[in-house]
Amino acid sequence: LVWNDTDSNAFLEDTDRCIWFGTSGGASHILHPEELFKSGPLPLLVSEVRIGDAELKADTVTSVPWGHQPFTAHLSTLDFTHARQATFRYHIEGVDEDWQDSPKHDVRYPPLPPGKYSLDVVAVDATTGRISEPTRIAFQITPPWWRTRLVYGLEAGAALLLLLLL
Repeated sequence: LVWNDTDSNAFLEDTDRCIWFGTSGGASHILHPEELFKSGPLPLLVSEVRIGDAELKADTVTSVPWGHQPFTAHLSTLDFTHARQATFRYHIEGVDEDWQDSPKHDVRYPPLPPGKYSLDVVAVDATTGRISEPTRIAFQITPPWWRTRLVYGLEAGAALLLLLLL
């Protein structure tokens, strides 16, 4: 509304089903009143998901080289009426056994070892009971060159050659 009060007898439902309110600060026009109390899944936005400078996307499995950079993500809900009551449940499959609950909007993990992972996130509004659709971001951290199969094979071959020469 334009103001925090309404004037008496200053209400009109128009022919297109929109609503007009008269207030001491002017008229307010609500185009889709059916949307005011609609309860659907809580909208969740997972953004700025990064390992170092590499940005991870929800629609593809991103491969990131191993390094000393932390895993970070920013979580938010697009329902601003109850934004302060929203909490987030998340876990990284392959790291966490249990889901983590947090009212904070930022997720941070120390550098992860090489492997395949996925971040799963759900937003929860305890006051309304609304829960978002789960968001999953899959990613892979590739091992450093000295931990690749090729290097292990070369090391095994060199050890075998040394045994044969002795």
